[in-house]
Amino acid sequence: MKFSILRQQAGSGLPVLSCLLSALALLLLAGALPWLSRTDPAAAVLRARYAELEPTAQALDAVRKQLGLDHGPLATSWRWWSGVLQGDLGTSWVSGAEIAPGLWRALSVSATLTAFATVVALLVAGALILPAALRVLRDRPQSGSGPLGVALTALPEFLLASFLLVLVAVQWQWLPPYGWSGIEHAILPSLALGIPAGGLLGRLLGDSIASVAAERWVDIWRLAGASGPVIFSGVLRRASAAIIDQLGLVFIGMLGGAVAVEQVFAVPGLGRYLLGSANAQDLPALQGGLLFLAAAALLIGLLAAAARRVLRGGPLPAGSLPAPPEARGNRRVQRWTAGLSCAALLAMLGAGLPRDPYAINYLRLQAPSLDLPFGADSSGRDLLARVAHGTLGTILPATLIVLCAVLIGLLLAGAGDISRGPSMIANAT
Repeated sequence: MKFSILRQQAGSGLPVLSCLLSALALLLLAGALPWLSRTDPAAAVLRARYAELEPTAQALDAVRKQLGLDHGPLATSWRWWSGVLQGDLGTSWVSGAEIAPGLWRALSVSATLTAFATVVALLVAGALILPAALRVLRDRPQSGSGPLGVALTALPEFLLASFLLVLVAVQWQWLPPYGWSGIEHAILPSLALGIPAGGLLGRLLGDSIASVAAERWVDIWRLAGASGPVIFSGVLRRASAAIIDQLGLVFIGMLGGAVAVEQVFAVPGLGRYLLGSANAQDLPALQGGLLFLAAAALLIGLLAAAARRVLRGGPLPAGSLPAPPEARGNRRVQRWTAGLSCAALLAMLGAGLPRDPYAINYLRLQAPSLDLPFGADSSGRDLLARVAHGTLGTILPATLIVLCAVLIGLLLAGAGDISRGPSMIANAT
């Protein structure tokens, strides 16, 4: 008994220790960025500051001396870490301005956007779990999540952002297409970020509700005369405790993974800031951004662990019933949805891959027709050909990334709570 308590106490500290070690590893990597990049930072800074100068050896040596890169990686990393411990993130290699104020502004924008997107995600998740909630209240068999949650989860943020930009902002002119000067500028980016996140949360929570509602304690509560709302509140608490870690990952993903959405809507957030720093080889700014992301991931990970402990309460009753099988109707709809989606994708690839995506054979912005199903872009190129070739170039790397992620996930699954920290930090970056 005593050994079991000690083991539980030791295990409870593993998520915190894992998050701390993962954040430290990321920051060590950030300190070594100047020597891990494939291009010479001195050449990038020389082009940004002195475009008229030739990149001669003398000019590059002068820039390296000015940036402090001539003392080697250890001395430079130590100097950067010394500044970080004193609250100084250094100055930009490109503009020469202080990094900390710009990062705080970008982080405040991203945090505000994430807050709005979280509201959207919770509303979408609430709508998706409404059928499961009604089945619990009416004591009906559960059937798990439907195909709508799967479809929303698989919807790419950049594709949804582009669709909302073209349709709502450009065609209908209901909302501004870019900028960040009022609440009206946050609506479209929040929808683009929050709808896929809400689909994921709704799917996870719906499946978790279906599993928890089949446990034996639910039947005991019903026999004891508990009302439907009371039973649902208990089911929702147990179900939320099971997915609270995934909820933290979703929040971190919205904060650190909003690069595409911020780029589409020209939102001056942290993702766009980091993308600009990476393109300009402004490594001090990139290091500071990674530091902020690691701190945010660490904080959200700790909050998620604390919330999980509060929601979980005591141990689950032994001998719970197995989760009910998924209804045939949902399986049939999911099969038809997957089949039709694959057929549409194959039809688009078959019609577009034989076409030349670079030939300028049409009028600028020519309307769609039978010969030109998707129309032409601003240069007169076939949009169907460009979409098909771009899709093929996206699917192949994405498939390899998914396979690698599955392999890494299988390896981390055996590590238990130790894997929680790397998951949080990796999702943020």
